[in-house]
Amino acid sequence: MSADTPVSERIERKVRHGNHENDLGVANQVVNEICGWVQHEGIPEERIGTIAIVLTEALVNAVRHGNILVVDGVRQTETDPDDGHVREVGDPQKQFRVAALLASMRGALFLIVEIENEFHAPFDPTQVPDPTEDETVERPNGRGVFWMRSFASHVEWNKGENGEYKGNRVRLMFHHPSGGNVEQLEDACSVLDTLIGNARWLLDVVIDELKNDGSQPTSAEDVLTSPAWS
Repeated sequence: MSADTPVSERIERKVRHGNHENDLGVANQVVNEICGWVQHEGIPEERIGTIAIVLTEALVNAVRHGNILVVDGVRQTETDPDDGHVREVGDPQKQFRVAALLASMRGALFLIVEIENEFHAPFDPTQVPDPTEDETVERPNGRGVFWMRSFASHVEWNKGENGEYKGNRVRLMFHHPSGGNVEQLEDACSVLDTLIGNARWLLDVVIDELKNDGSQPTSAEDVLTSPAWS
């Protein structure tokens, strides 16, 4: 099909979008649902396993840390009876949101998942310690962001109008086989953005605007950070 073909006609897709009870059991059901999509597409089990790890870590962060229970200004924690580790407690009155898209385009499969928790306090992923460093390697936690960056094809957290991280929304992208081009990835991102109600242009409009500005996007990050997406 030509580039002039509407995005909706170029993509065979599965989509989901919804708010969920702030519960790890519910989060696990979401992971199983999305991984089930990929499993039906013949993706290797090892790759499905890494996708499950990334989604689980992102959802645990949303439920426990992003939607943490705060009582009288104090963040609530509990001790795990099995391993003795102290963990933050999620607020059962809050919700998390998941939007996901599985898109098959010209021989490549793209999975994009956006996870958002209610905003409590800023989270800056650049300040998370590297768990492979000598001083952190023996810590029992703190590896979630590392795994997301290691196993996802692309990961990004939201920022506020001042350009600083808010960090209550993360977008995770996976593609198989590796090497999918930017047009395919941004086709999929455009559909997801329409699904969740963001006022953004679809891929062809964005690319046209970039070309009119003299820009030539060469990567997914180039397009995602373009003023056309703001």
